[in-house]
Amino acid sequence: MAEQSKYDNNQLTERIKSDDIGAFKSLYDLYSRQLLNFILQYLKETGEAEEILQDVFLSVWEGRKSLQVDKSVKSYLFRIAVNKVYNHLKRRVVERKYQYYLSNNEHTSENNIEDKIYFSELKETIDQILGQLPVQQRRIFRLSRLEGMSHDEIAKKFNISVRTVENQIYRAGKFVKSKLSGDSLILFFIVYSPVKQ
Repeated sequence: MAEQSKYDNNQLTERIKSDDIGAFKSLYDLYSRQLLNFILQYLKETGEAEEILQDVFLSVWEGRKSLQVDKSVKSYLFRIAVNKVYNHLKRRVVERKYQYYLSNNEHTSENNIEDKIYFSELKETIDQILGQLPVQQRRIFRLSRLEGMSHDEIAKKFNISVRTVENQIYRAGKFVKSKLSGDSLILFFIVYSPVKQ
């Protein structure tokens, strides 16, 4: 029975490599419940766990051309899940640390001076990257993300179209994110998250 299962999984992997969406759906049906239960052991919030699950399968589909037919697809799925859960938990810790830093920034003490230095350095890295943007693009991005100006307000300020403003903000965000990784990228998302329009 194990040999039959292995054979079936190998066939499934081969079909997914060939862009067979039906085979991919079969893989999802076969392992999604097991994976979700596994993820829920670490993330108690069902919504978060389901989001991680979707990310796992998205990673498999995006990387389908490099799937190895002779390797266990189940092990591969769980390895991706472990990495994504780990990164998610790490991100949580960094976000909590940063929120703690923000709430105590007015009253810095010896106990949190290390955190202040840590996040100051990360912010400096992001500011240096923003400094590489064209001047107007940088100004538009800062007005939107830091000062909370609407796209309409920015368009009027620079006498340009709203579409141009949206395009400049998108390009700036894409450029900065391409230069960041790890904790710096997390800080970028926290500080420069989009404002409600």
